[in-house]
Amino acid sequence: MLACSVGYGVLAYDILKTLYPNVINQTIASISRILFILSSISMLFSSLAQTFTTIMQADNKPYLPVRNFTISVSVRVILTIALIFVPSLNILGLAIANLISFVIYAFLNYASVKKTLPIEIKRHDLFYSLFSAFIMALVVLGFKTLLSGYDGLLLILLSIVVGAVVYMGLVIMFKVVS
Repeated sequence: MLACSVGYGVLAYDILKTLYPNVINQTIASISRILFILSSISMLFSSLAQTFTTIMQADNKPYLPVRNFTISVSVRVILTIALIFVPSLNILGLAIANLISFVIYAFLNYASVKKTLPIEIKRHDLFYSLFSAFIMALVVLGFKTLLSGYDGLLLILLSIVVGAVVYMGLVIMFKVVS
């Protein structure tokens, strides 16, 4: 999910231009790009939260994710109400509230799993997964720059393929997966 989130953020502007070619002006593009990036980070924490939810359900503790979700949704509602009325944030306030609530939900679920089960996150795997995603982002940005004359769906699809190959190659090379 890490590679997908990073790729989604890197390709945000190209996706927007492809989906809405007649609507994009500088202001809309700038705000939309930030919304895409915030939502890509939210996706990452959402998937982590769901993974931990599944672990707790398998461990016969289904009430813990419900409690954690209730807490995170409460924070989301309060933050949304507070942030959307800030004139400089407006719709970005909703995306920020969403991101913060998913971060809270993921960390509460992780803490609940950690408290009930002896799990350990390998620092080697975490570091090299993040490093591989960073290198993948740089390669995709370079690839897009190299093909700057092209536009649209073909560029997005080729960028996704290049990013996937780079990320998979790196995680195999660094022995994150075997």
